Amino acid sequence: MSDQRQQLEAAISALEAQRTVLGDAVVDASVGALRAQLAALAEANSTDFVQTLKQVTILFLDVVGSTALSQHLDPEAISEVMDGALYRLAALVEKHRGKVLKYAGDSILAVFGADEAREDDAERAVACGLAQIALGKVLGAEVQAGLGHSGFDVRVGIHTGDVLLGGGVDLEGAIRGIAVNVAARMEQTAPAGRLRVSQETYALVRGLFEVEAQAPLMVKGIDEPTQSYLVAGAKPRSFRVVTRGIEGVATRMIGRDAELEALQEAFKRLFIDRNLAAVTVVADAGIGKSRLLHEFAAWTDARPERVISFRGRATPQTQGQPFGLLRELIAWRFQIADD
Repeated sequence: MSDQRQQLEAAISALEAQRTVLGDAVVDASVGALRAQLAALAEANSTDFVQTLKQVTILFLDVVGSTALSQHLDPEAISEVMDGALYRLAALVEKHRGKVLKYAGDSILAVFGADEAREDDAERAVACGLAQIALGKVLGAEVQAGLGHSGFDVRVGIHTGDVLLGGGVDLEGAIRGIAVNVAARMEQTAPAGRLRVSQETYALVRGLFEVEAQAPLMVKGIDEPTQSYLVAGAKPRSFRVVTRGIEGVATRMIGRDAELEALQEAFKRLFIDRNLAAVTVVADAGIGKSRLLHEFAAWTDARPERVISFRGRATPQTQGQPFGLLRELIAWRFQIADD
């Protein structure tokens, strides 16, 4: 642990010394990610890590073209290029509230939902992967301009499944399970500059991103072929409605009649009292809040009263954003994409 701390502190000092060369934006992003690792390391020293079985979304990233680049640079230069690239790519994981578990050569292994499970873990992982793909283009242009080498890029693979976290020789960095193999396969078969997700991840983000279905893949340890998708980008907000269940099969909502009637009565009173009304729907993740609101929206669409619907989603990503929910409302209504 002390060696790892010394390496992190040395890396921070080296980056600070290069501030005039790299610029404040690059150094701040990289140093921020390193300081987060230092904080996690300090916490790890005072915590007994136990193994836990959890469903997480796993992200694998690999830098493409690093081997060819190493043939033209000395070890110190390639180390500087790769360290700078990996620090900036890892900072995007932290920004999307994921957790980097391992650096392996020119690769990153990260998880979303390891410390705290959230409803949008898969969505944030895919958004992070797209941001890393975009950063990979920037890094490739920088390497081309600075070193005259083309082909530097990244590829990303994502899968959602059950894993065993913690314990073993890696302590908090340990992650085991067939889901890790699937995520690695998603990354290994992704074209350079592209993001590939598994069927399990796609089912959780369906309707939120533009995807291209791919031919099934074989994964070591799994008998049946695995379906996957290449993610092209995020859809405009007004169309970002998550669907659940089996695609193409209509199912009836069960066990939420009283809650739906309460929403319907509040709606009807608006046209009688002409006063502002607020209804709060509270429930644990996966209980059926989204389905209830979907059924209510479908009911209002069939009503004779004239209404205009504004929708917004409060997520962990918008917690620190001023007027975040108001921004979401406007973005949904006017189809403003994330970019």
